[in-house]
Amino acid sequence: MKKKTNILILLLLIGVSLGAALAQSGKSKKPEPGDKKYRILSVSTSTNLVLISDLETKTRLMLDAAQAKVTIDGKASDLKELQRYTLAVFRIQRGVSQMHGIDLDGKIVEIQVETRK
Repeated sequence: MKKKTNILILLLLIGVSLGAALAQSGKSKKPEPGDKKYRILSVSTSTNLVLISDLETKTRLMLDAAQAKVTIDGKASDLKELQRYTLAVFRIQRGVSQMHGIDLDGKIVEIQVETRK
């Protein structure tokens, strides 16, 4: 009897922890302190380049998005879907480089778009 009770308690604890993990995975991730919101000016899916503008200073940045993780409303997406949006939160790795003869200002590590309020 005691053995059955211990097994039931163990299974209950596992079920609760799995439920909490599943509920947490459905929520969108909050932007980290280094992340910043930018206006999306242009997205090139053929070359994986994105042109964005800083909302405050209007500074334009041409960035490589080949390795970028794109999430829309907390769900993984691809770069092609980004063309439908005008604002997003970007995590950028700064550094000057060149691709296809174009000077780049860095690489995009992550792009997050939230459509729900």
